[in-house]
Amino acid sequence: ENLDPKAVFANERTLLHYAEKGMYVAAVAVTMLHQSDKGSKWQAFGGLLVVITAAYYVWILAAYFQRLAEITGRSKVAKNREARLDWETGPWLATGMVCVILVYTLSKGFSNLIFPPEFEPHAGHRRGAEATR
Repeated sequence: ENLDPKAVFANERTLLHYAEKGMYVAAVAVTMLHQSDKGSKWQAFGGLLVVITAAYYVWILAAYFQRLAEITGRSKVAKNREARLDWETGPWLATGMVCVILVYTLSKGFSNLIFPPEFEPHAGHRRGAEATR
């Protein structure tokens, strides 16, 4: 029996789909690490996201190779329409990672609307009465 190449390509597409979601979270994590005040809760959360994203990438790569071994290692996967080509927990993890990004960006956006950062003039800029003298 021939091996159905669609199964191999579907496995690769699934890996790339999940890797894309991991890149979104990694970008937010790096931004949190570099734009937050040193020792702030956002910087700590960014560090935690880096560790979670690294573990996520290890998981999706291991799942990819496991699924690839199942696809290429047994002939009953060939042309079997009942075989699952995605990962049962994968969509939930990808959704959770995207939700983390949305919650972070929305919370930062709303906090800037409610509590705008104070204006700090440049060194050459004078305020109020000093500027009129």
